Amino acid sequence: MNLNSDAVENLSISKGALNLESGYVKASTDDAGILTPDIYFSGIVGHVEIGATVAILDFIGFGNTANAFVLADASDATLPCQAIALEAGSDGDTIKVLFYGYLKAADLLFGVQASGTVTIDGNIANGEIIEINGTTYEFRNEATAALRTAALTAGSDYALDANTALTKGQAQTELLAALVLYETGVTWSAWATDVLTITSTVKDIAATGNAITLSKTGTNIAVSGATLSGGTNGTTIFLSDTAGDHSLTTGTKTQTLGRALSLRELFFNPDSYIEE
Repeated sequence: MNLNSDAVENLSISKGALNLESGYVKASTDDAGILTPDIYFSGIVGHVEIGATVAILDFIGFGNTANAFVLADASDATLPCQAIALEAGSDGDTIKVLFYGYLKAADLLFGVQASGTVTIDGNIANGEIIEINGTTYEFRNEATAALRTAALTAGSDYALDANTALTKGQAQTELLAALVLYETGVTWSAWATDVLTITSTVKDIAATGNAITLSKTGTNIAVSGATLSGGTNGTTIFLSDTAGDHSLTTGTKTQTLGRALSLRELFFNPDSYIEE
């Protein structure tokens, strides 16, 4: 069936698929709403018959054996995800599903990002070291950048300029400039009363942020601890590639799967669901 009209209303497809080569789908009153608890959706919504027990937010797809929509399985290429259930139901029921669009859950929260501090409160001596997230910065007093790099202690990554008697202000400036060039995985504050706050960029998985390392050598350098601390798990949405796993699972899991979405808002595109 080909539809060439500029506007089609109340189109119902009981079998087969709807393919849009161009244009758009305009949401009707049935294409947006609120699920309990506080899960908002908007997009291409339809009703399908299901051939299994389905819970809200389960991933489902058309199963040829059941001749109805059943639970998708990331490990089974014959059961791809084609929609997300917006209603619960049992074998033989017809439920509302989201084929393409947005989900937003008001109760999904980011965790607390892990943080720590580096303090420089006096002059720096040659060879003193600050390590952040596995990257080591060493203050060297050789006359040129090339000589400073050549003189690095084994295991140090970058040389910071300590060519003259380096005051704490100069040292703080040198470290900030190096962080901009070389550091990833963390952000940092401006210096405040000789203290630099280091914060993990990870907002959802506590174990990752809390594992970021800090260390130092030197009398006038201090770090808050061996690692950043205080990070907490956020509410994370997971689509596991475990056989038989078919749900959007919310919780405080710490596993790091490629399909860990860690979102407050999910854009659902079934084409991005990759079979294993």
